[in-house]
Amino acid sequence: MNDPVDETSVIVQPEGWTVRPITPEEKFYLDLADDAVKQSIPRLNDAINRLITLGSAMAGGSLVFLKDDVCAPWCRFLAAFGFFLALAYAVYASIPSPAQVTCDAPSIKKVFEDVADEKNRRVTISTCLLVAGLAFAILGAFIRLF
Repeated sequence: MNDPVDETSVIVQPEGWTVRPITPEEKFYLDLADDAVKQSIPRLNDAINRLITLGSAMAGGSLVFLKDDVCAPWCRFLAAFGFFLALAYAVYASIPSPAQVTCDAPSIKKVFEDVADEKNRRVTISTCLLVAGLAFAILGAFIRLF
C-alpha cells in the first residue's frame, strides 16, 4: 500500500548542507524560547489584571486623599483623570480580541502575534496613563509645598 507523499511536508536541504542533531544546550535554549512565546499572552493578561487593580486604587485614592491642601486643584484633577483613563484602558485591554482563526499554522501564528502585539500596546498605554497620573499628583504636591 503506497501512500502518496504530501509535498508540503518534505523538507528539501540546499546542496552542500549537512544535517546534524541538536546539542542539549541548543535544545534547552530552543525550549526556553518556545516557553517564552507560549507565556507571552498569559503574562500580558496578568499585567492587565494588575493594572486594573492599581488603576482602581490610584483613581479612588486620588479622589479621597488628594485634598486641596496637599495637591494643587488642577493637578489633582489631571492625576485623577489619568488614573481613571488608565483604569478604563486596562479594562478595555482585558476584553478578548475578536479574531478569525483557521486550522493552519501560519494563520494561527499571525493571530497569536496580532493578539500579543495588541495586548502589549494596550498594556503600554495604560501604564503610561498611570505614570502620567502619578506625575501630576507629585507635581501638584510640589507646587503646593513651595
